[in-house]
Amino acid sequence: MRLTTIALSGLLAALAPAGLTAQSFEGVVTATSFGSGKARPMTIEVKGRRWRGQDERGQGMISDGNGSIIVDAEHHTYRRMPDLFGAMSAMAQRVTLVSTGKHDTVAGQDCQYYTPHAEGFPPDGSQMCITQAFGFVAIESGLNYCSAIASKMRSEFTKGCFLLKVVDRRGNPVYTVTGITRRPVSDAEFAPPAGYTEMKTQGMSADAGNN
Repeated sequence: MRLTTIALSGLLAALAPAGLTAQSFEGVVTATSFGSGKARPMTIEVKGRRWRGQDERGQGMISDGNGSIIVDAEHHTYRRMPDLFGAMSAMAQRVTLVSTGKHDTVAGQDCQYYTPHAEGFPPDGSQMCITQAFGFVAIESGLNYCSAIASKMRSEFTKGCFLLKVVDRRGNPVYTVTGITRRPVSDAEFAPPAGYTEMKTQGMSADAGNN
C-alpha cells in the first residue's frame, strides 16, 4: 500500500492537533478533494480542536474532540464512533517531511512543498504544501502530519502547520483548500443535527465515542 493511499484515506478525514498550545484557528475552510475523476467540494467549520465537515450533499463528519459523528443527510441519521484516526496519528509520528524548496500560492496563502517519508512505505512522489500562517489547524486528509511535525520539528515549524494542498507524483491535485475565512463558529455546529435519528453501531455503547 502506498503512503499516499493511507495519507489521503477518507473524504473528510481530519485530526485534532494533539493538545498543542499554539494559536487556535476558528473559522470556515472550503476545500476540494479529487478521486476517481471527480472533484468533491466540501465545507469545514473549525473551532480549535473541533471541526465539522460536509460535502455538497450534506454528508459529512463531526469531531467534538472526543470522538467522531458520521452524518447521513440523505437518511437524516447519525452514528457515533470512537476516535477513527488514532492509529493514523500514531503512524504519523514516524513520518518525516522533507522540503522540496518549492513554494506555491493556495487560497491566497504562500505555502511550501514537502515530501513525506515513512518507515516501511516507499516514497511515491506525492507532495504536500504547508503554511504556518494560521497556527496549527485541525484539518487534513488522513495522517495528522502537522501534529507529527509539531512534536518532531518544532524548530522549523515554529508558528504552526496547515495543510493546503496535496499533489500526486505527476503533479495532479489530490486535495486543495480553496478558501479560508476567520469568523466565529457556534458550538452547536459540533453536535448532531436536530431531528436526526441516532443509529447504533453493533458492539459499541451509545457513548463509546466519549470515553
